Amino acid sequence: MKSKLVETEAVMKLMNAYYSSVYAADTESLRELFHEKAVMFGFSGKVFLFGTPEPFFSAVAKEPSPIDIAAECTTVITELNVTERDADASLLVSGFYGDVTVEDKFDFIKENGDWKIICKTFSVPD
Repeated sequence: MKSKLVETEAVMKLMNAYYSSVYAADTESLRELFHEKAVMFGFSGKVFLFGTPEPFFSAVAKEPSPIDIAAECTTVITELNVTERDADASLLVSGFYGDVTVEDKFDFIKENGDWKIICKTFSVPD
């Protein structure tokens, strides 16, 4: 049971680092959180997007950061499942870039002792 607690804490730390990096538009730190073969897919309004996280990194880099626009962000974990080598989480994020609420889902993998994001699924309303 102690192992599961340790792994859950490690995944929570990774999720916190992800949102802190996006909030600060720190793309260098953000890149380090993703596995080299990570994928992202989801909806931005009615547009379906699929591919590597590169377009996401570029968007975070060119937009004003949530810090710059004084966005007040609330993140709520709605589901979290952790094993010794993989994990998944669902979150609701409110106020990230103003009044937008985003639904994020993550899959994580533990490789060589390090947790990384292997897949991010997202839904941004119209």
